[in-house]
Amino acid sequence: MSVLRLIANTIIYDNSALLSGLVEKLEKQGNKKVVDILASLSPVAWSHIQLAGNCIFASREEILNLQSMLEGVDPLFESALDDELAA
Repeated sequence: MSVLRLIANTIIYDNSALLSGLVEKLEKQGNKKVVDILASLSPVAWSHIQLAGNCIFASREEILNLQSMLEGVDPLFESALDDELAA
């Protein structure tokens, strides 16, 4: 049971870090509409995580940079694309 808690807590932490970084970025841009949308999201969501299959954990030379991951993120574009696909 403790391994499941570790996995769940890791997903929640990762989601929280991504959401916090995204909110910070969008607040600096003055994008209140998207910040309000993100404020309603839960970091507990895990449907975007691939839990089955093979995982490869290789050592990396560089440290993963959260800011560089969020540079190209446009939540309104993603939302509009989801709406188009649902129609």
